[in-house]
Amino acid sequence: MGKLFHVLKGIMIALLSVSWCALQTLVGAVLFLVFLPGGKVTTYRGMVILYHRARFSFSLGVFCFISNKAENAGIVRSHMFGHFLQSCIFGPFYLFVVTLPQLVLRIPAVKRRRLERGKTPEDVLIERKAASLATLAGE
Repeated sequence: MGKLFHVLKGIMIALLSVSWCALQTLVGAVLFLVFLPGGKVTTYRGMVILYHRARFSFSLGVFCFISNKAENAGIVRSHMFGHFLQSCIFGPFYLFVVTLPQLVLRIPAVKRRRLERGKTPEDVLIERKAASLATLAGE
């Protein structure tokens, strides 16, 4: 029964990534080609991971971009897997529900205000849900 569930889950993720979150995958493919020079490419549980030189990590469609400068790439990869699952669930709304709030949190004034209040970057509903989705998926 466990093997069957694993196969069905893989089929579902594949179908979602080429239909519901196709726009994200297309944008991710373009960014993938931009970041590709000098990067290392691997695959992980349905994601295509590119380890790049920049200081940020993000997920878009089936593509995941992880910084070489990340302290613990395994933890970042696991967290990005949660965002990958979110993109499969939210589809085209992922950009509005997940990406835009994260970009707003990167604005220096917002970041400073959150630090004054003792809020961490992980103290955002979207980030907590990404972590719980990854855990739920056996990450």
